[in-house]
Amino acid sequence: MRTRAHMCADARAIFAEFVADDAPQQINIRSSVRRALDARLSRGDDDRDGINHDLFAEAQEEIYLLMEKDNFARFKKSDQFAGLLRDVGAYNTAADDGGGGDGGEGG
Repeated sequence: MRTRAHMCADARAIFAEFVADDAPQQINIRSSVRRALDARLSRGDDDRDGINHDLFAEAQEEIYLLMEKDNFARFKKSDQFAGLLRDVGAYNTAADDGGGGDGGEGG
């Protein structure tokens, strides 16, 4: 079972990696959400209103909305996405590969 100390450490690691102003993989969220997260993390491990199960809920919702409305929809229409699908064979079937392998017809 994960302890509260582990949860707090994980929350701080996520913040440092993805949310902080100097985060190496900073996500695109409003500065007000970023400041609110920072304030909650600063309250300390004993403050149950600071670090709890819904700490990142607002940031998560913001990212989902952003992806839905902008970046992901645009990416799905891009040449890069088409290339990715082609490279991984996302829509290939046994019939598409010429039927020369074990997946072909016959018996």
